[in-house]
Amino acid sequence: MHTTPLGTANQCSIAQLQTEYAHLGATLAGILQHCQDLYLLTMSTSAQKESSDSTRLAHDTLAPLVREQFDHSDKPGQRARRILDNRAVDWSTNSEGTPLGIADLALVEKGASGTRVFNSAELRLLKASRELRDRLTRIRRWVKWGATAAVFVIVCLVSIAILKGIEAQQSLITARQSVEAMLKLYLQIPEKAGEIAAAETPAKAHAAFERLEKDGIPTSLRITSPEIANAIRKIKHLLPSQVDENGAANLSEGCKSAIRELVKFARQAWESRVVERNEGKLEDYPSWESRVVERNEGKLEDYRLSQQKSLERDIITSKLCDRAVSVTWAIAHATNQTEMMRYRPEFERLYWAELYWLELEEQSQNSEKRSPLEEAMVAFRRDGLKGWELEKASIADLEKLAKEVSRCCIALMSKQ
Repeated sequence: MHTTPLGTANQCSIAQLQTEYAHLGATLAGILQHCQDLYLLTMSTSAQKESSDSTRLAHDTLAPLVREQFDHSDKPGQRARRILDNRAVDWSTNSEGTPLGIADLALVEKGASGTRVFNSAELRLLKASRELRDRLTRIRRWVKWGATAAVFVIVCLVSIAILKGIEAQQSLITARQSVEAMLKLYLQIPEKAGEIAAAETPAKAHAAFERLEKDGIPTSLRITSPEIANAIRKIKHLLPSQVDENGAANLSEGCKSAIRELVKFARQAWESRVVERNEGKLEDYPSWESRVVERNEGKLEDYRLSQQKSLERDIITSKLCDRAVSVTWAIAHATNQTEMMRYRPEFERLYWAELYWLELEEQSQNSEKRSPLEEAMVAFRRDGLKGWELEKASIADLEKLAKEVSRCCIALMSKQ
C-alpha cells in the first residue's frame, strides 16, 4: 500500500491502514512505530481537521526495494496476497472464476493474518474454494472407504477360496486314502489266491486256501459276491491231494482256471464298487464319495477312471511289473535248474493270480482275448520254461522272452 504500480512511494492514511488491517487490532500501531524507528516510514500530520494523519515511505528510492522484497518473499502473508491478487480478478464484479486448488487455499488460509482484510471478491473466491475442498474431501473419504471395503471383501473372498481349496484338497486326500484302503482289501484276493497257485505241497495249498477264506474275503465290507463265492467253492473242490515229481502241488487246470476266475470276479467287484450308487445316490461310502465325486446327476465315470488308473498305478501296477520283470530276468539268468526252481513260487503267484489283475484291465482296453502282457507271460512259461520241464529250456529263449515281458510292463505303465 505504500508503493505504486510504477515502483514509486505512495502515501497511505492511518484510517485506511486501520480498515485494511482491522484484524491486527492494537498490533498495527506497534508495527507502524517500529517501521518509523527503522526510518522506513514517516508520518505526516495534516493541519486540516477533515484530514487524518498519513504514512509514506521515507524516500522514493525505497519503493523498488520494498516491491522486490514483497514479490519474492516466501512468508505466508506475502504468498497469500500474491495468490489472491492473481486469482481474485476472475471473481470481481459478481463473476465466478476457477476456485483455488487445495494447496493454494491452504497457503491463503495460513497467511490470512499476514495480509490485509479480504475484499468481497476474495471472500467469494475463498468460499467457493472451501466448498470445492469439502466436496473433494468427502469424495476422497468415500473412495477411501470404498477401497477399504473392496479390499476387505477381496481378502474375505480370497480367504474363503483358500479355505475351500484346502477343504477340497483335504477331501480329495481323504477320498484317495479311502479308495486306497478299499483297493488294498480287494487286492488281498489275488494275493491269497496266488499263494494257492504257488503252493509247493498239498498241505501248503490247503493252508493258503484257509487264509483266503479267513483274511482274503472280508464279507463284513461286502466284498464278496455270488461269483466270488462260486469260484472259492470250485477252488476248494479242486485242491490237489498229490505231489508231482518236482515236489510242487499238482494243481489241475480246473483249479488254476478257478483261481483266475476268482481274480477276475474280484476285479469286477472292485470296478463296480467305485461307481455303486442307490437311485443316483452314492451308497455305502457317502462320507468320501458324495463330497468329492457326486456331480453331474450322480455320474462318476470320469472320477472312476482317473482314480482307478491313478491308484492302481501307484499301488500295484509298478510293483507288480517290477516283480514280473525281476523274476523273469532272474530265471533267464539262473546258472542251473535248482536256482530256477527257487523262483518258481514267485512266478506262479504272479502268473496265475496277482499279475492277472493288471492283464484284465489291459485286455478290456484292447478288446482282445489276451493282453500283450499276458501273452508275454504265457510265452515265457510255455516256450521258455517248457511248463517247468527245465531240462528242455533254452537260456537264449528265456532271455529273449524275458525282454518281451519287460517291454510289455513298460508299455503298460506308460498307458496308466
